[in-house]
Amino acid sequence: MRTFGLVFLALGVAAFFYCQQQLGELPAAPQGLSMQEAWRYPYSRWQAGQYAAGFAACVGGLLLLFPKGR
Repeated sequence: MRTFGLVFLALGVAAFFYCQQQLGELPAAPQGLSMQEAWRYPYSRWQAGQYAAGFAACVGGLLLLFPKGR
């Protein structure tokens, strides 16, 4: 599990910074949109990807700290 956690952590961090780079190149979505309307803009999709990558990195860090589930 420790190896899987390290891979998960590395991929999560790399994906987080890649999404952050893509966000810097796009115009922000207009304010006041509903969740359904916001998904039409690429900025919102990259932002959701950034949150997912951050979550994956956190899970990888937890797997590194607690490899046997305790």
